[in-house]
Amino acid sequence: MPCSDYITDLKSVLDQSIRILQAMIDISAEGGYLVLCLRLVQLMQMIIQARWVTDPPVTTLPEVEKHLIPSKELTELCLPHLCNVALKSYKHFEEIMLKTQLEHKEIEKAYATIIEMPVVNVHLFIQGFWPDSEELQKKQVEIGKRMEISAGSEYTLLVEMKILNRVVPSKAHAPKFSKSKDIGWFIMLGSIEQWELIALKRNTNTRYRTTSSKLLFNTPSKPSHVNWTFYMMSDCYLGLDQQYEIEFNVI
Repeated sequence: MPCSDYITDLKSVLDQSIRILQAMIDISAEGGYLVLCLRLVQLMQMIIQARWVTDPPVTTLPEVEKHLIPSKELTELCLPHLCNVALKSYKHFEEIMLKTQLEHKEIEKAYATIIEMPVVNVHLFIQGFWPDSEELQKKQVEIGKRMEISAGSEYTLLVEMKILNRVVPSKAHAPKFSKSKDIGWFIMLGSIEQWELIALKRNTNTRYRTTSSKLLFNTPSKPSHVNWTFYMMSDCYLGLDQQYEIEFNVI
């Protein structure tokens, strides 16, 4: 050890690093820096999970190491896919994990962890005054279908999140982090074309099965076709992020 207080100092640094990153995310969001916000969230995930963002996310499970993952099975060993499989059937999960050369007891340990990782179903709605109506209305976002909205207007993106796990998980699996970590999400709306962050909010009400968040945004002042991206990024897990394209016809 470099010094007698190494472990104590390391825990203190890890704890403070998350607070610093959260402050950096807030500042970056204020400036509208999309890419920077995304990278800062990924850095937070890496610190908490003690993994690189380039590592297979499945290696965050206990006993699973990178060299045990056969390259031809990477798709089947995708963490979100495994989470869904584990919720439905232990037998199917075991069949997949046996390809990693893990023993049955090790697979049971991985299973006990993965069923506590949040599986989230997301529904998106846009609320505002639409070109064909003078009343405030809410319409569901249909992926791949362009929505008509008014130019120079304020709208609200409503994000409804439902936890599909049998028991709603509240604490993250992060054995190498300095302390227990509550599960949370960064909700973002951004423009990839302009590298601009349009709106950001944190969702920390993850003790409930169903939660909702609101993101306010203004539409362009001139008629145009707009393609924006919605991001739901975990503040503690690698590989569980979701993103969806939202297409607007601004008139």
